[in-house]
Amino acid sequence: MQFIKPKNINKQKVEFLLSNRTKLIIEAYAKYTGYDEGEVVDLFLENLLQDQEFIDWILKQRYNKKLYSLLASNQREGAELGGKSKEESCS
Repeated sequence: MQFIKPKNINKQKVEFLLSNRTKLIIEAYAKYTGYDEGEVVDLFLENLLQDQEFIDWILKQRYNKKLYSLLASNQREGAELGGKSKEESCS
């Protein structure tokens, strides 16, 4: 049995310009999944944290505490980051 996790209520309104094609895809996928469009984008973009090259790039950035804390919280939730930490990448 899997328990239902609460939705992330720490949300912020943002504005992006998207192509009509992308907007239609998001609308269709939202209708298909039953999520609203913002949730579809949010859930999909979480997949970027599976891109090891992106993770490596983040770990090489200086003075970016927001990204480091994001990775740390993601790691606590059980996501694999290739076994690297901020301290290991900086040495």
